[in-house]
Amino acid sequence: MPVGVAWLWMVPVALAGALMGGAWAPPLQWRQGIAPTGFDLAAILILPLVSELVFRGLAHGLMSAGFSGQGARGRWFVSWPVAISTVLYAFWTLPILHPPLASTDLVWFALPVSVSVVGTLLFGLAVGLIRERSGSLLAPLAVHYLGLAAVVAAMASGLG
Repeated sequence: MPVGVAWLWMVPVALAGALMGGAWAPPLQWRQGIAPTGFDLAAILILPLVSELVFRGLAHGLMSAGFSGQGARGRWFVSWPVAISTVLYAFWTLPILHPPLASTDLVWFALPVSVSVVGTLLFGLAVGLIRERSGSLLAPLAVHYLGLAAVVAAMASGLG
């Protein structure tokens, strides 16, 4: 269970990062009014769980043994485990968020990709700090799902 409540300060930052493209967005077809498939829905449920287990659980957990971190109380800072797991998350997530990165037409994608990169780094950093401050994987997992819900709501309302 999460410890303390100081980590809640990072929830708005994580949501901002998610809405900038930092959380895996539903497929482009949703924007065109095509109903999601069972695979799309399964991916929305499974990918956040896998990414939190891999990046905030395994990567962050292994690095926490060798680097100092922060607890539920004390000053805020970005530890090496948070920074490195954020960068790893960004490298893993960006090809999922933007498959056209391999395209030669990078000028057209320059603005969305740069916003998405910032969003991914912001989301990863906020969720990493939530992991470290709460001492739990439940808090970052809940925030990841909350971020996805915000993305889906924005897309459903026509904002995404």
